[in-house]
This record gives sequence, structure tokens and C-alpha cells, in this order.
Amino acid sequence: MMGRTFVIFKKTLCFLVFSIFMFPIAGFASVVDETLKGDADLKIDRITDAENHYAKALQMDPGNWRVMRSLAEVKFQLKKYKETKLLVDQILAMKVIKRNTVLVTVEGEPEPFEAEIVDESVVLPDSGRNNMRNYVDGKVAKPILYYRLFNMKAGKMFLVKHDAAKIEYRGVPSRVHAYVKELHAKVENQLISMAGTKGSSEMVELKGGCFKMGSDNGAESERPIHEVCLKPFKMDKYEVNQSFFQATMGHNPSMFKGADLPAEMVTWHEAAEYCEKNNKRLPTEAEWEYAARGGTSSDFYWGSKFDASKTNFCDSTCILNIRNRSLSDKFPNTAPV
Repeated sequence: MMGRTFVIFKKTLCFLVFSIFMFPIAGFASVVDETLKGDADLKIDRITDAENHYAKALQMDPGNWRVMRSLAEVKFQLKKYKETKLLVDQILAMKVIKRNTVLVTVEGEPEPFEAEIVDESVVLPDSGRNNMRNYVDGKVAKPILYYRLFNMKAGKMFLVKHDAAKIEYRGVPSRVHAYVKELHAKVENQLISMAGTKGSSEMVELKGGCFKMGSDNGAESERPIHEVCLKPFKMDKYEVNQSFFQATMGHNPSMFKGADLPAEMVTWHEAAEYCEKNNKRLPTEAEWEYAARGGTSSDFYWGSKFDASKTNFCDSTCILNIRNRSLSDKFPNTAPV
């Protein structure tokens, strides 16, 4: 009886081992497999199928920038701009790194290790030809895919099967971050176009008159303070926002995108052309200073003491290294018009 039980157990064990080799557990490979399926569909313009594969991969690994980027690209092609923006915003919020470093967990190994991905899809020359499945059903087996990784600590290159390794990205490579920023700008421009023109192009009338122009404390070109007299003129009450600029010019060079944010990064020639298309002109330097002073002679139009609530500048939330850490106007970049 015991002998028969042992034979049954041995056969069961053999079948179990046999099944593991023939039908490897998906586990670690699922995310990358879905991603590569999406890549394959994208190459043959099966955009919707690619979107589905990338979406499945992202569900399994929500913080994977590689999948997010690919999903954002297909959603942009499908004109799903709001969904694209959500994805690119997440990527741009991630840590930027110089190399494509990852934390690798290999099945059976006690500790994960840091490595750089050199190639995420390597197929060995004889991969699939000697697979036992070929003899079972007569079909050519799918090639076995490997990662080519550079072990940072050991200083060596090696291959590891997809289904034997889990990859955790340590950040977004700088080149990918730059590409995603470009995609982000395209998405924002599309969203601005969809929103249409909004805001006000109201003008105010200035009665003109004489005022003291320049500053003895400013640049040499501002000296000396001198009197300038102007005829009455009109000027836009608010800055030109991006929805108006883009609708008029057909493009939007602004760094900080938003329909109700001011148009910036605009050249003098672009500004002059915008004004001309709206039957207006740029103000002269004297007209601008007269309007900005608002009839005052103080350092600022509200007085001589700086007030962070009355202006927009590089404050504690600003991304530039010239920021003033002690003050905040509650806008990290430009403020809405």
C-alpha cells in the first residue's frame, strides 16, 4: 500500500515539475507582457488594442512611468486629452534621474538589488526552439524574453527572464522627462483650444498728462528721472491670456500652460503681430510706465513697501532657484489673468 502511494506521489510530483517548466507562472511577467503586447499593437496602428493592454499593465503596476508614458501617447492619439493630461502630470511629478535605474527582485533571491535597464526585451538566438511544448502540440513556442540589466553593485551585465524578475523604477530618466514635458505642452494646447476663448479683452481709457519717468535707483538707462507728457490713450485692462493668444496666433509658446494664464515666452515680433491682428498696437515704454504707476510716484503703485499679495513673483512655491522662501503669493508660477 505504501509503495503504491509512493508511486502515485512520485507521478504527481513529476507532473507538477513538468507543468512548471511547460506552463510557467505569469507572476512577475504579467506587467511587462501586457506592455510589450501594447507596443506590438501600436506598431501596427491597433491603437485601441494598445490602449487596453497598457491600461491592464498600469492596473497591475500603478506607479510604472514606462506604462504611463505609453498609455498617455495612445490616449493623445485617440484625442482623450483630459486623460492624457492626468497621466503626464503624474510622470512629471516623479523624481528625475540621469540613468534608467530600477530595483530588481529576482525570484529565489533573498535581497533585491539596484540595476540599470539596458534592454527590456532580449531574445536569445535559440530561444523557443528546444522548448518541450514543440513536441507536445507541434506549435512553435513563444520566444522567452529577458531583461538585459547592469548590476550597479557588482558592475556586471547579465540577463534575467521576465517571469523571474520584478522591476521597480527608481525615477524618471531625464530624457524621458524632457519628452513628457513636450507631450504635456501639446496636450495643454489642445485643451486650451477645446475651451475656446475666455476672459476679458476690456480696455481702459487713460486721460494722459505729464509724469516723472525713470528712476535714480534703477539701471543706468532709467536715469535721470525726467518729465514725459502723453496724449490720452487706451490700454487693455488685463494681460493677454493664452486662450486669446492661441486663438489669434494659432500657436502658444508659453512655458506655464493654462487657458486663463497669461501668454509668456512671446517674442516682440509675436506680440506686435498679435496686436496688429486685433487692430491694436503695443504701448510705448512711456505709456506702459505711466499706466503701471497709476498716478503714483512711489516704488510700487500701492506704496513703497513690498506686498506679496499684490504681485506675482518667484516665491516659496516657485520652481526656480531664485525664489524667495519667506514669501508666497499662492501661485507656483504665473497667476491667472
